[in-house]
Amino acid sequence: MSGRSRDGSKPARGYTYRPSCTPTWVQHVGAESLTDEQIDAFTGATPAQGGIQTFTWDFTDQDNRPVAKGTYRFYIEATYNGPSVVTHTGTVTYGAPAGDIPVETSYIEASEDRKDMITDVKARLVH
Repeated sequence: MSGRSRDGSKPARGYTYRPSCTPTWVQHVGAESLTDEQIDAFTGATPAQGGIQTFTWDFTDQDNRPVAKGTYRFYIEATYNGPSVVTHTGTVTYGAPAGDIPVETSYIEASEDRKDMITDVKARLVH
């Protein structure tokens, strides 16, 4: 998220340089208040190779402490050089029985050639 600099100067944060960059994430985490190290810990570029990507969360916070029992939303978001954004969203409840979690997909200005940046998103709660 820190962007790139071609002239050796300090790069601008990606979401500042390109406002359409992961807008859902920027809104929900209060990115302006995070350090560059925190931003880099939560974000990453799209992998160069396609295929299956797996993300896990063990219901702990950034200090590795268990979070409070409750319901949490997750977002998997992709943008491309422009306003085209795809977001996959789901809700998981800490302590719920194992099983599949419904995932909803939404688009912001989906361009025909970019709408499939992330496809076939599935979520499952396991114990």
